[in-house]
Amino acid sequence: MRHTVAFTANDRLNYLRETLDSWRLVRGIGDAHLIFHVEPGNPHVLKACRQVDFAAQVTVIENDVRLGPGGNPWQALDTAFGGGAEFAVCAEDDTPVADDILEYFTWACGEYRDDRGVLLACAFQHHRRPGGFGGVVRVPCFYSQVFGTWAGRWRELLRDDWDRGDTKRGGARLGYDWHIRDAFMEACGFAAVYPCESRSQVSGQYGGTHLRPEQFAAHLSDCFSPNYEPAAFREVPAEPGGCGYA
Repeated sequence: MRHTVAFTANDRLNYLRETLDSWRLVRGIGDAHLIFHVEPGNPHVLKACRQVDFAAQVTVIENDVRLGPGGNPWQALDTAFGGGAEFAVCAEDDTPVADDILEYFTWACGEYRDDRGVLLACAFQHHRRPGGFGGVVRVPCFYSQVFGTWAGRWRELLRDDWDRGDTKRGGARLGYDWHIRDAFMEACGFAAVYPCESRSQVSGQYGGTHLRPEQFAAHLSDCFSPNYEPAAFREVPAEPGGCGYA
């Protein structure tokens, strides 16, 4: 399987470099196609993306206008699926990953390709769940810190019902992740799958849109490792629990 990884990037070069350093070490990255959608007015970020030399193919696109934290992921995924990807991973410039993340997505893509109840395969896990580092749980929850979906689910479900702006609810600025939870998981019963031990980590403490610096520690995964041995992934029962940061 040749992976397509669609990155969103804005103006935080330090976090982007840290994230790219982690992707450089990912097993299988040499066969992947990386697509970068960079917000306008960030020449140093564009240069860093164009210098990526560890993937089979690299495409760098500077957005004509600022698309924002909801519009840029939509555009990145739409570019990936418009180019013929069967399954695409959406990555962020401030989210380092584990070295086996593509092995996890390879397994998830095949395992749930025909399971229409699974909308997304996600990499982040806030707290360790029972099941070991090869365990995977199915839950009605969505964390956006690196996730993937299938071309059919994108075209038939997500593409035309994606919150590309900031939804306002009770005065709070929310976004596409909350919309997916509300519109697809709570309202329609879809689920996502997650590794029991996280394959991605939050790094963007400063300069982000939604995450305030004082909230950063509460959003970190406490079960992330940058290095994993090859795992025999398998779905395990999910213990009861809510969707959110505890």
